[in-house]
Amino acid sequence: MNIKDIIRKDLLEMQPYSSARNEFEGNARIFLDANENPYGASFRGVTHLNRYPDPMQKELKSRIAELTNTDTTNIIVGNGSDELLDLAVRATSVPGGSNAIIVPPTYGMYSVAAATNNVKIKEVLPDENFNIDADKILEAADKNTRIVFVCSPNNPTGNLAPEEEVTKLAEQFNGLVIVDEAYIDFANNKGMAHLPQQYENVFVMRTFSKARGMAGARLGFGFGHPELIKVLNAIKMPYNVNNLTLEAGLSALDRTGIYRSQTERIIHSRELLSAYLQKIKGIKKVYPSSANFLLIKVDEPVKLYNYLLQQGIVVRDRSNMPLCSGCLRITIGREHENEILAEEIQNFFAEAKPGQQQAPQQPQPQQQPQQPQQQPQQQDHSSRTRRRTRETDILADIRLHGRGIADIQTGNGFLDHMLELFTFHSKTDLLIRASGDTHIDIHHTMEDIAITLGKALNSALADRKGMNRYGFLMPMDESSATVSIDTGGRSMLVWDVPFRNQNVGGIPASMFSHFFRSLADNAGFTINISAAGNDDHHLIEAVFKGFARSLKQAVQITDNRIQSTKA
Repeated sequence: MNIKDIIRKDLLEMQPYSSARNEFEGNARIFLDANENPYGASFRGVTHLNRYPDPMQKELKSRIAELTNTDTTNIIVGNGSDELLDLAVRATSVPGGSNAIIVPPTYGMYSVAAATNNVKIKEVLPDENFNIDADKILEAADKNTRIVFVCSPNNPTGNLAPEEEVTKLAEQFNGLVIVDEAYIDFANNKGMAHLPQQYENVFVMRTFSKARGMAGARLGFGFGHPELIKVLNAIKMPYNVNNLTLEAGLSALDRTGIYRSQTERIIHSRELLSAYLQKIKGIKKVYPSSANFLLIKVDEPVKLYNYLLQQGIVVRDRSNMPLCSGCLRITIGREHENEILAEEIQNFFAEAKPGQQQAPQQPQPQQQPQQPQQQPQQQDHSSRTRRRTRETDILADIRLHGRGIADIQTGNGFLDHMLELFTFHSKTDLLIRASGDTHIDIHHTMEDIAITLGKALNSALADRKGMNRYGFLMPMDESSATVSIDTGGRSMLVWDVPFRNQNVGGIPASMFSHFFRSLADNAGFTINISAAGNDDHHLIEAVFKGFARSLKQAVQITDNRIQSTKA
């Protein structure tokens, strides 16, 4: 069919907003067209923030076209794929007159995008395996049906849509078939990005949010017929994708090895978690998945959901969606997070077994006058601290008595790794978010991370009651580190770590003593570190692990006293 037949007639002739950047071709040295501040601004190495972004995202489209073997005229880039959803609805549907078809359970934004544009939604249920049925969809469509939404892999069920069913829709439906492939990287499937080259009425959407790890940047893209892409570009907001996001997208496309490695890890973890969950009595079904999540079915989903929340674990309750009664959706996390989740689900069902709970015993008469024992670790021992300077913006969120959950983003991969090791070995839960002038060097960012982490530790320790106060240790292959800590409130660092090289993991070796000195000063710690070894990587790794183990010992709760003869 002709794509012009399904695009709103008034939009085909519409004159879009056009800037000089749309019209200009070539390389200019002086820009005096857009009333910008000529003096510039920068952030994390992006130096042209005073300039409006390329309204057509030409460089990013060129890279996507190269990787997907398509033409740039078939590609549109959006502020997240949700923007593309809205554009597609507006391009094809008449408010108050058109309708669209969804196949629930599916992604909720399809209905929101339709409702926002006053487009009615029709629902066509899938089969018992959540597969779409093209014949049922075609039967439900009428002359006012402008869009069919297909999610593949589907959210929340995780299954792929059969390509033959989508092809049947493309051949027989007189409207736009939108295929949302946000999760296609986690499937052993090439996807359907090739279909728009065969069918003018197919629009395939993808995203940087999932496998590329850029959900916070909001970057999506789509493949469609050039005439459809032309109209979508005409009705989108000018400069819809900012320079920071464009730079992040280009950088992500350069990190192919990391992308593939992380995707493979997530797929492997998905299969391990699925196999483990299937063995837990109480879970009625674990649905097969081609995405980065699992859908499970239980008898009491709300109770399990609330129990997990109490343990600090957030999953998604999908039990109110069609065909999903009793279902929770679980995103695949890091390996350690998956282990904690599985352990807590096991604990939930173990506690829920009838007859396992013993009736509370009545106290004996002679016990009644006794004072109840004070329970150690009544304080939360967590802290959220933020530090902003001209050079950096650092957030540290720490829970001392956690489970070793790390979420670290410092801008330096080696420092991320060291702090993740610290988190695991200290069994703290730690979130670090850092932005700074790392394009100049690591100094300010690393120093301010240490200051912020130190302040967070000091706050989390609170009055220090009941803690061991002291800690020691750490061997690491041919290297070894001895780390002793006194958390009593006096700040000092004794550092004896001889490095063989000037840099370790891309960080000046001298920065590590500066890091621990800044941390000690702001945490109120006395830290004594000595280490020896032939490999600088192992040496500093032993230091971070040793510090973590020492801290774990020092903050262990023993009673409710302050461990000091002067207290």
